[in-house]
Amino acid sequence: MDKEQNRLWTVPFILVLFVNALNGISSYMVNPAMPEFLVSKGIPFALTGLISSLLSWVALAMRPFSGAMSDRFNKKKIMFVSYLATAACMLGYALVQESAAVIGVRILHGVAFAVSGTISMVFATSFVPEKRIAEGISYIGIASLLGTMIGPQLGSSISQRFGMGNLFLTAGGLCLICLFMIFVIPYQFVEQKGKRAGKKMTFSDFFAKELLIYVFLIGLFSFGNGIISYYLINFGEVRGIANIALFFTVYSVVCRQIAGCPRNPGDSDSGLSDLCGGHGAAGERLQPDPGLDRGCV
Repeated sequence: MDKEQNRLWTVPFILVLFVNALNGISSYMVNPAMPEFLVSKGIPFALTGLISSLLSWVALAMRPFSGAMSDRFNKKKIMFVSYLATAACMLGYALVQESAAVIGVRILHGVAFAVSGTISMVFATSFVPEKRIAEGISYIGIASLLGTMIGPQLGSSISQRFGMGNLFLTAGGLCLICLFMIFVIPYQFVEQKGKRAGKKMTFSDFFAKELLIYVFLIGLFSFGNGIISYYLINFGEVRGIANIALFFTVYSVVCRQIAGCPRNPGDSDSGLSDLCGGHGAAGERLQPDPGLDRGCV
């Protein structure tokens, strides 16, 4: 009975991994192509960074609220709506002609990205046994890393051969596949009871001061990573470097090797865990603290 409760590889968990992988591929197909797309809509190249980053700025403002929503409402429904909005934005990129409309779609995409980015991880951990949470989070990370590995090169190939419009339609199609998988994932929402039931939202629901230092460090890393994600393709074109998008594939493989294999403290039933060590302590630190059930992480 205990073994069944600690089972990680269930159908819902596998579907969630596919959703995270396809969503990552869809996002990384689009991001490197965004500057070229904006220029094609008549936006000066000097402003492409500002408009591209609108997604991140809007997401930054929305993330605390999306975290609070994930604590209180049906995670599956929120995830479905956010992915539906993302698919609509991909279609919008393919159809809009005016620069003002592009900016509007970018802002909406930022809202959808904020919600889907938060809820995807929270929803995924709903299907991970507590004793295998570190291992489960590691596999979720691997699924997302596939987006970095596959998306840029795939997106570059599609845009060069079939045009920018078909790139966005393909990315939107991947989002629709995600919607179908989210729909079929069995999930039962349990309403909050006790002290938390009907509790009004407070400042502490949006910000966890215990995590601010980690948020700051991740932000520093994301600053440089964002520049690479959006402008590497243009850098390759200026320098005459063919297949520059393969950088992301190499980058992902190296990241995976450095991170090591998924492992839980004392885990002996995973073949991958037996092949490498030293990851257990890090995994143990990833286990959620009941006192940090806040919106902003």
